[in-house]
Amino acid sequence: GKIIDNGSGHFSLLFLASVIIYGVLSVKLSSKLIWIFTLVSFGIWFATETAYHSNWGFRFWGMNYPLRFTLFGALLTAFALVWQQRIKPIAPFTSLTYIIGLTYLMVALWLLSIFGNYSDMDKWSEVRQWHIFYWGLLSTAISLGVAWYGLKRQDYIAREFGIIFLIINLYTRFFEYLWDNINRTVFFLLLSVSFWYIGRWAERIWSGKEKKPYKSVD
Repeated sequence: GKIIDNGSGHFSLLFLASVIIYGVLSVKLSSKLIWIFTLVSFGIWFATETAYHSNWGFRFWGMNYPLRFTLFGALLTAFALVWQQRIKPIAPFTSLTYIIGLTYLMVALWLLSIFGNYSDMDKWSEVRQWHIFYWGLLSTAISLGVAWYGLKRQDYIAREFGIIFLIINLYTRFFEYLWDNINRTVFFLLLSVSFWYIGRWAERIWSGKEKKPYKSVD
């Protein structure tokens, strides 16, 4: 670390080195586990590199961490879907890249729907959730789109991610907008009814689709 760092605090180069090392090892050893470490290290490098260029602040080019990782996850997912299979040495890891890319994307979108593009927690705490409603709408719409894509293309990875994060988003909005605005008894009654309805809806989807063979991106 001291060899690379010349006093600038640019230690993200260490994570970049780990990405390269893990990437080479995963190809040489045909190890999916090491490829996971590669992509996790890649995410850490991205976070620290953008933080370094923003003088270790929480905003980079006007984006906070959730918004940055939304773009990062989208690009990683697109890479898995469009380009990775064309690169022979890393083609066997396409599904893993796809899964981790979607994980980055969907988790970041969910956090973005809660915190918006705020980087100051004090300012965020003063803002009513409906002021950042559009981020929640975007997160829900993308979750729905991913689920639809999975069902349409018989892609079980996209289907699972889309449905799970659609439900997470809906319940997040449920708590955000109703917890302080309606009677607690009514709140939990609606919550229990929604659990029953969504459970039946999900069961119909899974039972109906499990009869068909689903394909992945490999």
